[in-house]
Order: sequence, then structure tokens, then C-alpha cells
Amino acid sequence: MSKNTPSKITQIFSASDVKHGLSLFTDREIKAVEGLIIEQDGKFHIKCQIKDKYKVAKPEEIVRQLWVYRLLNEYNYPKERIDVEKVIYFGSRDSGLVDVVVLQEDLQHPYIIFEIKRPQRTAGLEQLKSYCNAEGAPIGVWSNGNEMIRLHRVGDRSPEQVKRAITNLLEGAKREWQG
Repeated sequence: MSKNTPSKITQIFSASDVKHGLSLFTDREIKAVEGLIIEQDGKFHIKCQIKDKYKVAKPEEIVRQLWVYRLLNEYNYPKERIDVEKVIYFGSRDSGLVDVVVLQEDLQHPYIIFEIKRPQRTAGLEQLKSYCNAEGAPIGVWSNGNEMIRLHRVGDRSPEQVKRAITNLLEGAKREWQG
């Protein structure tokens, strides 16, 4: 690739009418995820770090893989504790797909649920709250790559937005579950 050729991620984001972004991520993280992208038949595809399969590289998928990269490499979660596009159920008939979930150490129960969304915050936040309530997850994270909103759920209460840094929230919840 010449110096004048835009990166694959830049090309993917510029072709989209969706305003996802990358400002939450470091250059190192972006470069690493860029390495997961291939071009095939004139379309970009990205390799999912969890399922080890290629998907069409849309902006939402790029942001999802950036979060997965951070969970694996910055927060050091083992790969077996992370799932993507996990089906969750609300009662007997309704279901939804969670973008990213970090499981508790028992590998059965959600610990953190990520919802990667377009900029329309309200729908995404309500969806994230529903997922956290349905699954009993103590932590929820909404992100479009430029913004991040953190939710914390204590006991049976509905998740509430918190302003603490995600690392503080993760560590606080970890202590709560361990002790």
C-alpha cells in the first residue's frame, strides 16, 4: 500500500453513512485490528478474533473487533470468556443478539455486556439495559467507537449509568463478585 492509499479502516468508514468512530482506541489497537482485514471480490472482510471466521467489515464490526482486541490484550480476559453475537432470551419467545459478552469465570453467566450501536443513544441504551436485566450482568457498556457509556447493575436493580473509568468499574465489580 502506498503512502497515498488510505488504510482499509479509513476506506470502510468513509464509505458508510453511519457515524461510528475510532477515537476511543489507540493507534496500536487500530493497527492490530487493521491486520485482521482482507479484501476479497472488491469487499473488505474482517476476521473475528473469537469465532475465527471472516465477516463483512462494516463499521460496527470494526468497532466490535476493537473492543474484543482490548478485552483480550489490555484487560487480559481469556478468549474462552468472550463471546460475540450471543443469543439471549427474554421469557419464552423473545430473543436478541448481544454484540459482545464477557462471561464470568464459570463460563455460563454474563459479567459484561457490550452493545455496539449507531449514534442514536436511547434505543441502544434501553436495549443494553434489557440485556443486562435479562441476563443478570452487573456491567453494561454502550459504544459507537467515539463515545462510551457505562452501566452498573447492583443486585436486582435496573442498570444505572456511571461516570467512572471502565477499568475502575471492572475492578469494582470483580471485587464485588469475589468477595
